[in-house]
Amino acid sequence: MPHTEKVYSAPEPGSDDSHDAVLFDPKLEKIWRKIDLFVLPVVAMFYLLSFLDRTNFGNARVAGLQKDLNMSNHQYSVALTVTYVPYIVAELPSNLLLKTVGPNLMLPTMLTLWGVITTLQGVVKSYEGLLACRFFLGLCE
Repeated sequence: MPHTEKVYSAPEPGSDDSHDAVLFDPKLEKIWRKIDLFVLPVVAMFYLLSFLDRTNFGNARVAGLQKDLNMSNHQYSVALTVTYVPYIVAELPSNLLLKTVGPNLMLPTMLTLWGVITTLQGVVKSYEGLLACRFFLGLCE
């Protein structure tokens, strides 16, 4: 039998629910603390990097990306939006795959692929290469 102790919460003012009990499990509390200390900062860091990638695409345009790849304004808009097509389409299949494979294998794999694709995006030499990178970047996100 798991070790749990009952901790009673104070009833809210004006309510007669004085018998509401909240179960407290020290082992579960320790697990949540580990998640908060180790997993959450890593996930937050990758979320920040993903946000930086999206915003830096506009900065790359100002720095000469559009001129270097000989892109028109329409081509730049297509390169900007092509990321969201696989992102939206792959949402449901990726969640189903996550349930099948498990997060301990899928999340590190997706994050590693995302990092490689983001890095390779910096060495593209053509518009088509940029589209391919942005497509697969959206797929990994």
